[in-house]
Amino acid sequence: MTVILYRYDESGLYTGPVSPALSPARPFVNGRPNHLRPARSTEAAPPEAPPGHAAVFDGQAWSLVEDRRGLPVYDKSTRARSLWTRLGPLPEDLTDQTPPSDCHVWDGQAWTEDMALRLARVRRERDRKLAACDWTQLPDVPLAPETRAAWTAYRQALRDHPQDWSADKTWPQPPQE
Repeated sequence: MTVILYRYDESGLYTGPVSPALSPARPFVNGRPNHLRPARSTEAAPPEAPPGHAAVFDGQAWSLVEDRRGLPVYDKSTRARSLWTRLGPLPEDLTDQTPPSDCHVWDGQAWTEDMALRLARVRRERDRKLAACDWTQLPDVPLAPETRAAWTAYRQALRDHPQDWSADKTWPQPPQE
């Protein structure tokens, strides 16, 4: 007769079946096999765990708990990504929904776009574009007057870009040299 026991780790997580060995000192007691019982094992079979769940033994019975280990989770207030390492449901401050961008905030149910954050991103991009063409406004740059005027107009268009901004508003194009 083959004996099958079901092992679990120190947290109770099912680790697999085991067939215990016979005791080398007393392989049979009263004519019956005497198996060595491994620590953290039970004769009760665990339930079949569906995807996203794991079987856990509490010392008396098996139960199914959520298992998101190894999956990315996101902090609802900072959007910081981390990999989940524990069994059980996520705490209230985390979600498994990926934020679409750094311009999204958690509204209690889902990520929603925050227009103030989006506009701040537009302003940062505008500032980067302005800095990239600062050289055109230096007094000792050898540019023709009409070229300098075109760069000045472009820079003013960049400064005006965040006003009346919308998602489909296109960026001004730099002058062709």
